[in-house]
Amino acid sequence: MMDYNVIPIAIEIVLTHKEYGCAGAIDIVCEMDVEEEALSDEVFKSGPRKGMKKPIKVKNRRRCIVDIKSGRKGFYESSEIQLHCYKDMWEFNFPNMKIDRVFNWSPNEWRGATPTYKLKDQTDSK
Repeated sequence: MMDYNVIPIAIEIVLTHKEYGCAGAIDIVCEMDVEEEALSDEVFKSGPRKGMKKPIKVKNRRRCIVDIKSGRKGFYESSEIQLHCYKDMWEFNFPNMKIDRVFNWSPNEWRGATPTYKLKDQTDSK
């Protein structure tokens, strides 16, 4: 929550999609800071990209769905499908609150002084 400045909109919200005939409980719908690619005003001065703008990372505020997975072995194709179904369900029920990005989250290591985790952006998955 602190790493991405998460502000919850809904937690464990149960929704249905009348047209698809499915239902599910979405873990977290939130607004959060997401690092994205952008182009700076600075350009390359030499080389094959001379004159082209340099890529940079910027933080943008986005409306997201985060699905929590308890396993530490990674995410599966079914996790991606589930997230996109959740996005469709949310937008069917709240058409004026579109979802910008979808993520899977899972714990990585919780025994050390600083817990670690995986957060995988599944927005562009097929």
